[in-house]
Amino acid sequence: MKSPDTGTNVSIAAQFEYKDGQSFTIQSQDIQKLSTGGCVNFSLASPMVVGTLEDFAEWLAGEFGVANAHTEIHDALANMPSWLADLVNDFLSPTLTITVLDVTICKEKGKGKPSLAGFSFGVTWTYSPPKHIVGPLYFDGIGALIERNAGASS
Repeated sequence: MKSPDTGTNVSIAAQFEYKDGQSFTIQSQDIQKLSTGGCVNFSLASPMVVGTLEDFAEWLAGEFGVANAHTEIHDALANMPSWLADLVNDFLSPTLTITVLDVTICKEKGKGKPSLAGFSFGVTWTYSPPKHIVGPLYFDGIGALIERNAGASS
């Protein structure tokens, strides 16, 4: 198969469905770079709401037949002092959203298979409504970003 002319980019996008019909799209940069030597980034097109930890645990249990960790946590909460159970429940109640999901793969021209060059994974954990701390101060949520870059250039 002949490659397109120089100056032409070939990108792909794939749409997936997560529980309850929520769809998300993974898109790429120019995938020709894998045949000519270079790096390609695949990324989540827009943030994806996973739901609460309870929602996620139920989905995992239903899809993969694993024990529902949230059920086990609720059983453990019944044996805790109420103040500790409330604290744990507050920790489990926010909504988890995947905000960044990027994977970069690279291939040197004429050499072997493509390899992982780096990734980024970002999430937010938000409360609705925000949790009251003191006076006019509320805690709305927190986010985290994990990145790994093996020195790849694009």
